[in-house]
Amino acid sequence: MNPIGIEGARKLASSSTLEGLESLFLLGCGIEAEGAKALARSRVLSRLRVLALSGNSVGGRGARALAASSHLEVVETLDLSANEIGPHGAKALANSPTLGSVTALEMYGNQVGDEGERILRRRFGSALKL
Repeated sequence: MNPIGIEGARKLASSSTLEGLESLFLLGCGIEAEGAKALARSRVLSRLRVLALSGNSVGGRGARALAASSHLEVVETLDLSANEIGPHGAKALANSPTLGSVTALEMYGNQVGDEGERILRRRFGSALKL
């Protein structure tokens, strides 16, 4: 674990040296919802194919920001395990207009509820890991 926190996520999101990056693993780094929002807004990360944010407390707000991001259209693997994402965050992910390339969505340890699981499964099918 590397606790870069929200400010570290913001710096990564604005770093031009990361242009063209295809995989980003920030596991247990304490980025929270604000850090997820910064990553979601980042054009620098628009080539990401793997985004792993497990254990960062991004919550529903962070999930909604990622789901709405036009910069994550080519993400194939999205790991949001253990992030306190509830039913509203699950709904945002399921209704995302830009996560069409996702072939693996890891949501272990989130309390999305029965309805959240249903809508995620309807959208992502066997790609969903709960």
